[in-house]
Amino acid sequence: PGQRKQEFSEFVSKRAKEEREERLRHLAEAREAFRRMLETSSLTARSTYRDAETLLKDDARWRDLDRGGREEELRFFLQKLGDQEREVNMNVRHDA
Repeated sequence: PGQRKQEFSEFVSKRAKEEREERLRHLAEAREAFRRMLETSSLTARSTYRDAETLLKDDARWRDLDRGGREEELRFFLQKLGDQEREVNMNVRHDA
């Protein structure tokens, strides 16, 4: 009887680990799809979360992430856009 309990406990632990890994894998895929969606959008470095929501809310990739995940990814994306714009502006001024 003790061995059956141990086997069941091992099964439950293994299954929980697999489910956790699957959730993490799905989240990583959703974040990557969200990033690709942002890159093909018309957002600028001055865009806000509300701008992005208005533009992208009907896309399934927008809905696949919770608000916290969307805000975090959008913040990184807009920061990267701003850095790129500043670099382009500095190069234009430097070349002029």
